[in-house]
Amino acid sequence: MSETLYRECPACAAPAVPISQLAIRHARCRACNSLVEVRRLAAAAFHFITFLVTVFSTLIVAAQLGYLWAVIWFTVPIGALAYLKARFSPLETKQHKREP
Repeated sequence: MSETLYRECPACAAPAVPISQLAIRHARCRACNSLVEVRRLAAAAFHFITFLVTVFSTLIVAAQLGYLWAVIWFTVPIGALAYLKARFSPLETKQHKREP
């Protein structure tokens, strides 16, 4: 597994939590099968920052280039900040699921 595509699980310390799933909501560790999320305070901060950056940068793009480019631009800060949230935010285990 590539180390840049996975985060370390807080439950088992294995690099098995996919960043692509953490960017959207939560993920399951592929090693211990526990549910892993970004901590609530960090997630709330990133949601607030994403909202502000998206609104203000979209308004600037709309004023300079027009509404079509603003619609195209709208997804850029959301995707970029979602990746940063998934890559660098502290993680917590919500539920540990043991296999019988």
